[in-house]
Amino acid sequence: MEEEEKRSIYDLQLHEAQLFGHLMVQRVPGGWVYFSNDSSGLSTFVPYSGEFKEKKPFKIKQR
Repeated sequence: MEEEEKRSIYDLQLHEAQLFGHLMVQRVPGGWVYFSNDSSGLSTFVPYSGEFKEKKPFKIKQR
């Protein structure tokens, strides 16, 4: 798998766009816009939610 394929929508910077399968996803304030990559020209705004964001393991700092 290429490095780009491992990226998540959560990794996108503001106004950055990336192709995920047949959808172009762009990070915008408050969420993402999904653009259809066909002749329909459809787009959908998806509000930000951290529900599916991969959680990093909690580490306890030793003193």
